Amino acid sequence: GSGPSSRFFTPKSRDTYEGAPDLSGRVMELSKIQSGSRYLQRQLCKGHPETVMLILSEVEENLTTLMTDSYGNYLCQQLFQACSIRQRKNMLEKLRPNATRIAKDRRGTHALQSLIGLLSTAEEEVMLIDTLRDHLVELASDCNGTHVVQRMLICFTEQGVDEVFHQIRNNITEVAQSPYGLCVVKKCITLATEGSRFHQAMLHTLCTHAMHLVQSPYGNYAVQHAMDHWPEDAVRRILHCFRGKMLSLSIQKFSSNVVEKCIEKADPALRAEFVGELIKPDKMAVLIQSSYGNYVVQKALELSDPEQAKAIQKAINKNLKTLQNHRLRTKWERIMHSAYKYIGEASPSVLSNSHQDDPHIQQQQQQLRMGPMGAPSMGMGGGMPHHPVPPPAMAFFPPPAAPAPA
Repeated sequence: GSGPSSRFFTPKSRDTYEGAPDLSGRVMELSKIQSGSRYLQRQLCKGHPETVMLILSEVEENLTTLMTDSYGNYLCQQLFQACSIRQRKNMLEKLRPNATRIAKDRRGTHALQSLIGLLSTAEEEVMLIDTLRDHLVELASDCNGTHVVQRMLICFTEQGVDEVFHQIRNNITEVAQSPYGLCVVKKCITLATEGSRFHQAMLHTLCTHAMHLVQSPYGNYAVQHAMDHWPEDAVRRILHCFRGKMLSLSIQKFSSNVVEKCIEKADPALRAEFVGELIKPDKMAVLIQSSYGNYVVQKALELSDPEQAKAIQKAINKNLKTLQNHRLRTKWERIMHSAYKYIGEASPSVLSNSHQDDPHIQQQQQQLRMGPMGAPSMGMGGGMPHHPVPPPAMAFFPPPAAPAPA
């Protein structure tokens, strides 16, 4: 035939179309098929103003459709590069009603990230921020939208970054409730390192919402991220938020991980205060009943001096007789054995004397002594069990805008 078909657009036929007039009326049709999209991208790469104008004039009213299309989104990415600032601003205006929907689309997110990376003036940034401002929290928590928000934090100038940062900071407890939002929060925490204009504001926000965040499945990782990346003075302020609350946090699944981090990051004096709080008789009576508390105590033992370790051992021993759960009691007895080894005293028994008459415990003792297949066992010592820390949220780094097919 004399022109490219919407169904078949072969290399042979495309080579016969060199000028912009040949594309008139066919751009939308060609952009949605693989070979047609590639052909249009090659025409844009040549940089002829007439070709760019023709393609732009035919697609600008259908940008939303193209940016979310399997092949059209690649054409849009190439088109954004070929456009002038004036033309990009015109496209931003056309995108206003549907920008949020595009950002949440699995193909549209790549096209929009490509556009964000090309914005070169403050006016363009303001246009996009005005469009997305009321939806930034929603986008940050979306599996595709999160990459758009992260790209804005990376690519925008100070004024643009300030706007996005403060929207996330002001809604941190909501954003940190999902793995996708957590990635945005962590990026904001990284931006707010010491000396940054964001540091004091983010530090105040984390301290204000610390108790809420550490009990969240994902928010607890935001607090730990700050402890790992911020200087000692800032970390100390966060640690002080948990004084007097060690017990309630140690017996919960998610916050117990943060308590371990607190014990690790605290200076010796504050660590002694935290440990002292946990081993009070009334506190240990509750802690010893928790399947998470034993991991906190293990971490405390790892970092304690011999005197603190001896105090921990005595506190456990006093309360062990009240523990009826055999499996949990075995875990605590292993901790006891490790404590005896650490403070240089001989353990009176691998298992607590208070339970020697318990048939279940006697059976466990026999199994431990004999080991597998009747072989003599080396006993229960040999290291403390590892804390099954929940896996961290996936690192949703903003993927680069998908490259156009060759």
